[in-house]
Amino acid sequence: MTTLKDIAQGASIVKLSQLSQDTALVQDIQERLAKIGFLDLGAINSGVLEERTTNAIAKFQGIARRSEDDDIDESFAKKLVDITRNIDLPIASSSDVVITLAGTVGENSSNNSSDVLAIKSRLADLGFRVARGSTADSSLLEAIKLFQAIVYDEKDVDEVDGKIDVDGKTHQALQKSYAPRWQEMLPGSVQAGFLNSDYLAKQDSGDFGTTWMVKAIQAAGLIYQNNYLQSHPNASLIAVNDISKSSGGKFSPHAEHQVGLCCDLYLPRIDGNSGGGITVNDPSYDRDAMRAMLESFHLQTAHPVVEVFLSDDFLKNQNINGIQLCRPASGHKDHAHVRIRPATLSLF
Repeated sequence: MTTLKDIAQGASIVKLSQLSQDTALVQDIQERLAKIGFLDLGAINSGVLEERTTNAIAKFQGIARRSEDDDIDESFAKKLVDITRNIDLPIASSSDVVITLAGTVGENSSNNSSDVLAIKSRLADLGFRVARGSTADSSLLEAIKLFQAIVYDEKDVDEVDGKIDVDGKTHQALQKSYAPRWQEMLPGSVQAGFLNSDYLAKQDSGDFGTTWMVKAIQAAGLIYQNNYLQSHPNASLIAVNDISKSSGGKFSPHAEHQVGLCCDLYLPRIDGNSGGGITVNDPSYDRDAMRAMLESFHLQTAHPVVEVFLSDDFLKNQNINGIQLCRPASGHKDHAHVRIRPATLSLF
């Protein structure tokens, strides 16, 4: 019995023309396509390769930037397994925590072992990539700078000092129940109104960021689902691309995307695919769907949007609730860029 996981590990390749002969593999593919809403398991004969399944496979191939005639190979298997995997979210705290410090922690600091242990433990609890322990190492400094850049709304991690002062702003923010949490982006689904296309498109592990950004995307996806997809069921999903790297920081070729407060969106196509590769001048560009997507981000209130870049000469003149839908910016004809406001600004 061949499974997608076997193929993802390079064990074999199954020709599309021969796929119908492997009912177990067909069923595995169907179940995974159902997880992202591309198939209704109750409406098909499980394990049988019929038209609805082949159409769903072709749609997934398009979003994964593959030809719909490509075989079920390692690339296909890895992408479908990845998009349907479970992601553990950082556990949110319902109350503030107390972090007692005897001295400064981080860059040019006293770094008492007990203080370092407390800060590392808190950052790790919040999902930041730092090992627990009492040693002041490079991972601690990187995590502190990333945390600071988030809460201070800095676009560049090098614009902060990497130092936690006793009872200073960073120390205060770390103790708040709403302190920023760092996580991988959710896979998404048709029901959620969006898909995480970062792995599918580039495999650059750029789908990490703050839970604030994740919640904004989730909220926008549900609004888009309710306000547009229900009446346009064949339209593209919101295709979320780059947010930030797994440890934050510089993310070439982006000027931003360092602190998990912004994301890119691929342009939707009129054929319902959203795998990128087009510009606003392409005849296959679905401007109506793009407008609905941007409106959904402006309407969501989980974490307000502060800027949207997209060089669309029509949409730049549109507004929602008196707010300009998007602004043109160099390099933004093939994708939209959305940035949100950090929740901690009220603290300062």
